[in-house]
Amino acid sequence: MRDSGLPKSTYCDARRRLYAEGFLESRFIPNPTTIGIPLISFLLTRPFAEGMSSAVDALANLPGTVVVWSGTQVAFAVVFHRPGDSSDEFLKSASGGKIGNAPTIVSLDTTQQPVTIYFDFEGAWASLFGLGRAKSYPRKLPRARQGYTTNEISRPAVPTRIAELVKSPFAAEEKSIPPHLIGPSVVPWSQRRSLRRGEVEWRVFPNLSRLHLLRFRDLNFSYVLFVVGKLRQASGLPDLFHDLVSVCGVSPFLVAGNESSVLLAGLATGLESTKDTSSAVVPQRHVLQAVTNHITNVELFREPLSSLRIPVSHRYDRLVS
Repeated sequence: MRDSGLPKSTYCDARRRLYAEGFLESRFIPNPTTIGIPLISFLLTRPFAEGMSSAVDALANLPGTVVVWSGTQVAFAVVFHRPGDSSDEFLKSASGGKIGNAPTIVSLDTTQQPVTIYFDFEGAWASLFGLGRAKSYPRKLPRARQGYTTNEISRPAVPTRIAELVKSPFAAEEKSIPPHLIGPSVVPWSQRRSLRRGEVEWRVFPNLSRLHLLRFRDLNFSYVLFVVGKLRQASGLPDLFHDLVSVCGVSPFLVAGNESSVLLAGLATGLESTKDTSSAVVPQRHVLQAVTNHITNVELFREPLSSLRIPVSHRYDRLVS
């Protein structure tokens, strides 16, 4: 609120309206290690047009699925796995043509390799509004805070606290509690301890299927971009991220990569916005050059936000049920 420069009443009213009109969603994300589900897979697949609906349904019904988006060309999903058969079954299903042709899958063990950026839109938002460098960007998945060991955050009382906190936005919806009232300041003291320890993290996500309706100085985000490929060097992901953010001035909201494959996702303004001088718009050739310097076999997909369907939107309650 201080950064916006708006009077408190104006800020609170705007925030309430954004939640009420479905532009924002509050979520509590559990620490994957704490809940014993440290494996995560990001999947981008290209079903035939007649198979898009069935592919999306299959992804949405997979155990551990927390995000599913579908557009005109691709379907995208985020799936968490427990160590063991669930991840193997998922990969077998994905490669068997049940959820589209030749899917790109980036799988990580978060205990060994963190997700570089996990659905952090602050950087893109700051660029669009000319706010300078985003303060908290880039955010990863929740991790244990300094001073708290794994043993301390894994004692028997933790899962109940985490489950209650992660489920609270959906419980509030069932009770018709206004969504703008969901957040760390209104949860019980025992659950606040989970937030302080890094067992759970509170995040606010934009509803991408409605984001194109928000305009600022005749500019808005109109597309979501996906980039997939193979890293030229196994350790090249930090350099790629540095070049994109510091050299090109773009802020992807998702960056995930393992020793070979990488998946990037970001927001783009409409190409029709020729009058814009915002730092959100960067010459495409500079970004493409940065990408190809670090990635081979590059494939890029651009999906209009106006055509995006989101059947599963950050449903982390599925992981603690």
